[in-house]
Amino acid sequence: MGKNHVLVILLCFVGAFVSPSVHAQQRLRLMTYNIKHGAGMDDSINYTRTANVFITYRPDIVAVQEVDSCTTRCRAAYVLAQLSKRTGLFATFAPAIPYQGGKYGIGILSKEKPQRVARYPLPGREEGRALLVVEMKGLVYACTHLSLTEEDQIASVALIEKYLMPFLGKKKVFLAGDMNAEPSSELIRRLQEKFEVLTNVNDPTFPANAPHQTIDYILQLKDDHFARERFIPEVIPESMASDHRPVMVTCDETKGGVL
Repeated sequence: MGKNHVLVILLCFVGAFVSPSVHAQQRLRLMTYNIKHGAGMDDSINYTRTANVFITYRPDIVAVQEVDSCTTRCRAAYVLAQLSKRTGLFATFAPAIPYQGGKYGIGILSKEKPQRVARYPLPGREEGRALLVVEMKGLVYACTHLSLTEEDQIASVALIEKYLMPFLGKKKVFLAGDMNAEPSSELIRRLQEKFEVLTNVNDPTFPANAPHQTIDYILQLKDDHFARERFIPEVIPESMASDHRPVMVTCDETKGGVL
C-alpha cells in the first residue's frame, strides 16, 4: 500500500472522530414549547409523546410552559422529571402558583446543567406568573409564560429587562416562551426595543391542530458586543401533543451564521 493511501485512511479515521464534535459545537438549537402539562389535543396525558418532540428535533435547550409538579390532574407526577427521564435533558423547574395539591409553572430542559438559576415573579392578575433564568457556559436562557392581561404584560417588560440586562456584554441572552400576545401587540413592540425576535412572526403557533395565532416566541437581547448570527426559525408541525406547536430556531455557523 502506498504512502498516499495510508494518509487518506488516517485522515478518514481521524475525521470520523473529530467531525461530529466540531459540528455539535457549531450548531445551536433553541426551542420553546407550551406543553399543556403533557395533555394533547385529545386530552390524553402522554409524556412519551411530548418527549418524542425533543428526541426528534434535538434542541440544546427548551423553554417549557404549563408544567405541573405533583398535581392531582397529573396523578402527583413531576412532569418535568418525566420528560427529563425520557430525553436525558437536565430539568429546571420554577413554580408560578400552587395548584391542585402541587405546583404549576414553567421550566427549562437543557443538555448542560445550568451554572446558575434564578426565578422571579411577574405580574398576573388571573394567575401568578414567573420568569426563569438559567445561566449556561456560553449563554443565558430565560423562560416565561406571560399574563393574558395587556397591562400585566407591559408591566412585565421592565422587570424582564431589569433581570436580563446585567448580562449585556457578558453572554448571549435569549428570552423564550408563550407571550400570550400577537406580533402586532403593544407587548411585542415594547420587547423589540431591547430584543430581536428570532422566530417567524408570520408562522402561527396556536392552536396546534389549526394554528392561526402567533403567541410563542424566541427573542435575543440586542448586544453590540457579539456578532449577529443567522438563526433559522421553524414551527414544528406537531399537531397533537399539546394545544401549542413547538417553536425552534437553529444557528448553523457552517452555513454562514454571521450576518
